[in-house]
Amino acid sequence: MPTKAYLPPPESTVHLIGDVHIGGISPERCQAVLDDLDKEMVPTTVAHVQLGDMTDLGTPEQDALALEWLKQLDAPWYNVLGNHDNFWRDASEWAAVYGWPSQNYTADLGFAKLIAVGPGEPSWGKLLRLSDDTLAWLDNELTHARGTDCLIACHAPLAETVLGDDEIHYTSRTPGFQIHDNAAILEVLAAHDNATAWISGHTHSPIDVPGLVTTRVLGGHTLVAINTSALYYVGKRITWTAPLITLYLTWLGDRAQVRFRNHGAGVWDGPHGLRVIDIDLS
Repeated sequence: MPTKAYLPPPESTVHLIGDVHIGGISPERCQAVLDDLDKEMVPTTVAHVQLGDMTDLGTPEQDALALEWLKQLDAPWYNVLGNHDNFWRDASEWAAVYGWPSQNYTADLGFAKLIAVGPGEPSWGKLLRLSDDTLAWLDNELTHARGTDCLIACHAPLAETVLGDDEIHYTSRTPGFQIHDNAAILEVLAAHDNATAWISGHTHSPIDVPGLVTTRVLGGHTLVAINTSALYYVGKRITWTAPLITLYLTWLGDRAQVRFRNHGAGVWDGPHGLRVIDIDLS
């Protein structure tokens, strides 16, 4: 069994939660995550960050259930706008429900700045993209945060990051599962050495696929791209036996660490109960 010696320092750790899909996911799976978070060996964190598709269809009933679940978390929580959250409504309606000024907002995590970004228009039948206004806003926020590490949270991954077998996995190679205007986004990120992480969901990826956690050198600095898998199901097939895994990101200045918690089994994933991905950010 893992012990407290394995746990990361809480003052620099964020809990990352992938696609939940309230309204599609079973209530038992949602409750299993909350039950496991109550266990002593799961670390206290600075914040929980949910990476979009908190709901399956973005209805008022699903929003109410989503808020009820989020409010049971044991630390401040933040969420980003996913395509399933705004099938039929614009971003301002979604933001009002969850208490954000818009789909684009920031939060002080203490050790870093969280920058949430998302599309502004309903996503039904459309590719996920950030508007010119959002890119200008992101550029401005990174400029004002100079000297502070910034974690950018967006539902969709950057192109060619999280991969896998396209026959059985959704990957960021495909147009529907990457953020569009990738070149324009990379240009903004490359211009700011404090753009240190792009955290996403959307692909429902198993945690062993290539690129789930990867790095890119942009403008002479390292950016880590982290995909958060999903609580609903993984891969292209809905199965109720899919593992309930979320990620813990620990920020240590010149490096970062990612750990995987299997909430259904109540264990840390990997050989001997723990797998740690150590990322060099220097």
